[in-house]
Amino acid sequence: MRIAAMFLVAVLIPAASARTERATPAPFTGSWQSCEDYRGSSICAWTTMVQSGARVCGMQQDFATNAWYTHRLVGIAEGNRVRFDRICGDPGSETNTWCAGQVPPGIPPEERVQAGWGRYDLTRSVCNGRLFTARPGQPASCAGLSRTAGTPRVPASRLPLSDDDRAWLTACAAGRE
Repeated sequence: MRIAAMFLVAVLIPAASARTERATPAPFTGSWQSCEDYRGSSICAWTTMVQSGARVCGMQQDFATNAWYTHRLVGIAEGNRVRFDRICGDPGSETNTWCAGQVPPGIPPEERVQAGWGRYDLTRSVCNGRLFTARPGQPASCAGLSRTAGTPRVPASRLPLSDDDRAWLTACAAGRE
């Protein structure tokens, strides 16, 4: 009887522990969106991310200077913060590098910028399920934050992600960006 009890403990505790680890979602897997009215239209900025271990891959889209800018990001998470150190996407104030294979046709060679990954330094944090852009050098504390501050989490189905975007996020999370 004692051997049977020890066997059950030896089998059930690790299984329960593994189930608990799998059930705990990665804090940076999800989508966040905020919308504002602009000239009679609703303009929505969004971020979606997939976390695998400490690796975080994301996409973001925002609207500035009458244009949409979409970027891909790769970074490392620690606690409730992720520091993105690589970026590519629509050239503008965030990057001057197109993502590989995504330079639009028809751009004259003299106007082309490089393609591939550029260096980046952006830190985001998740507090109370909401996304924040963190100040460099500040501790990752959620203390004192309003429950309505930051960008709210939304279902990924609300975002205009293409099949290529979803495939890239999956590949990137597996280390194949």
